[in-house]
Amino acid sequence: MVGIPGTKANPLNSQLLVSTGVPSLDKVLGGGIPVGSITLIEEDEHGIFAKTLLKYFLVEGVACGQHSVTVSLDHDPNELLKNLPALAKEQPKDKGHNKQDDQQMKIAFRYQNLPTNEKEAQSIFGHYYDLSESMPSQDIDSNHHMCFSEDNILLGQDKNLFKNKTLNSVINHINKLVQDSKFANDGNFSNKNILRVCIHQLGTLMWDDLDELAKFMYFLRCILRNCFAIAMISIPTHLNEKLKKIYNARLINACDIALRLVSFSGTHYEKNKVLSDFHGFFYIDKLAAINSLLSSHPGAVDYTFKLLRKKLCIEKFYLPAGYDLDPKDEKQKRHQVSGGCGTIGAAKTPLDF
Repeated sequence: MVGIPGTKANPLNSQLLVSTGVPSLDKVLGGGIPVGSITLIEEDEHGIFAKTLLKYFLVEGVACGQHSVTVSLDHDPNELLKNLPALAKEQPKDKGHNKQDDQQMKIAFRYQNLPTNEKEAQSIFGHYYDLSESMPSQDIDSNHHMCFSEDNILLGQDKNLFKNKTLNSVINHINKLVQDSKFANDGNFSNKNILRVCIHQLGTLMWDDLDELAKFMYFLRCILRNCFAIAMISIPTHLNEKLKKIYNARLINACDIALRLVSFSGTHYEKNKVLSDFHGFFYIDKLAAINSLLSSHPGAVDYTFKLLRKKLCIEKFYLPAGYDLDPKDEKQKRHQVSGGCGTIGAAKTPLDF
């Protein structure tokens, strides 16, 4: 496993992991994306931030010398590859625990040898990228990165697995690619590589009928489970109410990781002072436990994301004490039921305490 470029083994469950291209997202997901898994991204209303995540996903494969296949019917996938961010000239280091500060800070001697909950900074997995610059075209090997658009997606259909010709063609193309020996999980880890499958905006009108999307997802998961490949798929649920229902009822169950982006643009959160430094909320709707009985889902934790000039950041959100994101009308607060000595239901009086 060590010989496969751009991978590392999870010490907790021996699962092989690859980076999403966003170190902060890798940390949230428990170290990275498990090989053989499907990650779904429920797009924000504008689709900008989900598309940025897909770019990170693809460019990480380029930086690690991995292979990829990009499918998009609404946009030219070649343009997506041309606009990949470039590697950052200076790779930032994680802000770990500073031992010099510990030596300068004096505490009671009885507490000095007690264990702490803080973990040592781990080695960085993945790379950092600069969104303000594009990766040079000569660094992207066309033989390792294939694109399928509306023009060539219907070519080479061998098996009729779906009534939907587009879905049928996509699954046939992916199945052909994973037959290559360098992606086969045959127990021999020499000369192996990772295939990254990127599908942009699955479920739009260009994909025709949506009734077979869940079937397509299960077929894709069966293919990826038996090879060294991963998939990241963005789904614009805000464009179609039927697609939204299918996503919530069936597609989440068919994937391994389900992420959701909610942009502040055009909402009442946009003018909130506490959220002024962020662009939206980041939700983890599903984080499957693969090769383990316990999922690494963080639980009831709120995350936010912000798109800076050079990078995308995902971090925990801490609400200031005594602050409400959805403050109610002050008049309504004044007429709340009293909990003191006053009459129940009456306005607050000096006798209330």
